[in-house]
Amino acid sequence: MQKLLVLLFVPLLFSNVQTTEISHSTDLHALVSSGEVKCEILTNGGYNESSIKLKLINSGKGRRVLIPAGTRFTSSLSEEQDLVIPEDLIVALPRNTDKEYNVDAYCVQQSNLSPSEGESFGLSKETDQDLLKVLNFMSGKEFETDIIQDAIWSVTDGSSIASIDRSNPKCEELRKYLSEITGQEDVWYDLDRDHYANESREIVAETKEVSGNIAYEATQTGSVKMQVTTEEGRVIRELGGGMPISRLGKYKFRFSMKVQGWDQGVYFVQLKLGDNVFH
Repeated sequence: MQKLLVLLFVPLLFSNVQTTEISHSTDLHALVSSGEVKCEILTNGGYNESSIKLKLINSGKGRRVLIPAGTRFTSSLSEEQDLVIPEDLIVALPRNTDKEYNVDAYCVQQSNLSPSEGESFGLSKETDQDLLKVLNFMSGKEFETDIIQDAIWSVTDGSSIASIDRSNPKCEELRKYLSEITGQEDVWYDLDRDHYANESREIVAETKEVSGNIAYEATQTGSVKMQVTTEEGRVIRELGGGMPISRLGKYKFRFSMKVQGWDQGVYFVQLKLGDNVFH
């Protein structure tokens, strides 16, 4: 029997950061602490891509400014999300000038409200060592926005790592690493999910499809039925008319099921020969 979990919950110029570039740049936190640069942080509305408008006010010489991975933008409202930068960014800041940058900063509190537009945020450094390890692991690998966000939420909020699709080798490596960091089981299935902020600015994660490889060993011949059951054992789906097994041995097949609209809960996929559940 295979267990599966369906969850439904209610102009910038950056250089590609190299080690030599970092060594010739000055950390934003140090510049702000010394008073050499001031910053104003406003939200653009949203919780990852271009979510922060960062204004740097430079009263001195021109410089290259490093905004390090793990820079955290903090809300003054306890019910709203803080946002974190996943990768080192370097910006060119001319002398005696103010300059605005739109920054991708990702939510670290999935259960909180997505920031609305025009809110003033503070500047701090991320202290969660597990999150910093994951950000470092992802650095330079050009993951898509959804993957970065799901990886962060797996650490900060316990979100399932099954949303990291293992069909991509790069993502499979990330998923294995997240399993080590979070202690989550690397389950057999993938979850295809959409995320969005509803009218109340709550983050909704809606599972659309569950898929994965199921492997089993047949110790007798016959017609195999595949069923989906609830945690209590109630059969809610019976799939196909039965798969004929004419020889003994090991088998593997690809399982895929649309689950959009299902109730939140734990479900199982089981295989039966006659009345016998053998997997």
